Amino acid sequence: MITPKKICQKSNQIIKRYPIEATIVDAFNSNNKIKVNAIWDTGANRTTISGDIAKACLLGADIVAMGDFAISNYNGKTIVNFRFPSSADINFA
Repeated sequence: MITPKKICQKSNQIIKRYPIEATIVDAFNSNNKIKVNAIWDTGANRTTISGDIAKACLLGADIVAMGDFAISNYNGKTIVNFRFPSSADINFA
């Protein structure tokens, strides 16, 4: 069974980079985990991890497509939301 995850990141100003702290789990040993600084890269097709894994990770469309992703810049403040797995439509119309 998939454990649902939700992330809500708020900024007091408009931001153009969306950093979060992420945990990378070893596919062969789930007890082996590394916390990294990650950035939502809405222009990347795939997620990439830098050569020095502890420094940075770009979360691309392959991760975004697994859930629901929304960015709001209302009232001069950025809010980024992500939930996994996708659980409902998001419709701004």
